Amino acid sequence: MFVNLQSNNMKTIQRKIIWAIFAVLSFFALFLLLYIPIQPRGNIISEGWEMQVGDEWYPVSFPYQQRIDETTTLIFRTEMSYSPGDAMILTGLKGQAVRIILDGNTILSLGDQEKPTANIWNKTFMIQLPEESASSLMLEIQLSSASFPICIAMPPYTVEKSQAANRVMWIDFLYNDILLNSVGASYLIGLILIILSLMRKRRFSAELFFGLASIFGALETFD
Repeated sequence: MFVNLQSNNMKTIQRKIIWAIFAVLSFFALFLLLYIPIQPRGNIISEGWEMQVGDEWYPVSFPYQQRIDETTTLIFRTEMSYSPGDAMILTGLKGQAVRIILDGNTILSLGDQEKPTANIWNKTFMIQLPEESASSLMLEIQLSSASFPICIAMPPYTVEKSQAANRVMWIDFLYNDILLNSVGASYLIGLILIILSLMRKRRFSAELFFGLASIFGALETFD
């Protein structure tokens, strides 16, 4: 009997170890699923970046982040080249307003730089570049914020337009569509759990607390 009990304990420990390994592998698989699609591909514009401080320009590299205490606009620039038919992808921009200028022409603008309130952190921008390009053009990124930290997590890059459209579609699906669906599902599950708790007339039940946690988690995620 003691041998059987010891054998059962060993099997229980083995099952727990297997489940622990499975949990760790699942975590890394999910991390790679979210991390790999946003990595720059093609012609990565990572060299020669400068940031304006006052009237001076200083070298800067990405990722770059700066804490903001008041309304501020940071300007980054570099020289770039691309092939006709290419599109530029920008992801990992954080702030509350953004403007992209190519050789003096604004090719993207979102939010008001004077009163920045736009939400750009979960957006991936695809910009169709002009068909005719010079050997070198000046690319400028202006990021504004009133309170949220300004950050460029990764450099922009250029790929063929067809590839860019597919990449942006998948990135938006993973980082925007799934997020919104998860928020909606959390609200629904939370309400169902709270209603079940009320129907069972149990004020301090596990369903009630899990329901409230689900709703508050959805609110935080939405925020």
